[in-house]
Amino acid sequence: MRAFALSVILVLSACNQQEAGPVDSEVSPTSGADDEQTLPGERSLADETETGPTRAARQLPGIPAPFVGVWDHVNGNCMPASDLRMEIEPQRITFYESVGTVREVSPLGEDAVGVRLDMEGEGETWDSTLRLTLSDDGEILTPSNAGDHPEDALARKRCDS
Repeated sequence: MRAFALSVILVLSACNQQEAGPVDSEVSPTSGADDEQTLPGERSLADETETGPTRAARQLPGIPAPFVGVWDHVNGNCMPASDLRMEIEPQRITFYESVGTVREVSPLGEDAVGVRLDMEGEGETWDSTLRLTLSDDGEILTPSNAGDHPEDALARKRCDS
């Protein structure tokens, strides 16, 4: 009787199994080296799919080089004491009284990125999401917080390092 019950359970559990879809994992897009590891017809989860790239393929390893540098309000003096000064590094943004560690960077077009930051300053911590947009010549940066009206964002000029 036990063998019969066990058989029924196994059959029922096999009937309830469904094929799982691909998992959105932290993998890099394929390259020539990856092609040696995938079989013909297989595809890396980071490759383009019929509906677009996976989340992992859309992420950048850090803030891209054109955004990196020191920025201040267009009328600012670029001195460290300027309250609208920003120093952008690939993995960190330093503001006047706070520092943000980059958690995630997503491309938002040719001259814009979205940056999720773990912020800390004045004894507090919080999360922040910024959109960084560069002018065509790369000399003006317009940072805006998620939910802000773009027309309210304060443009920054590139400072000499």
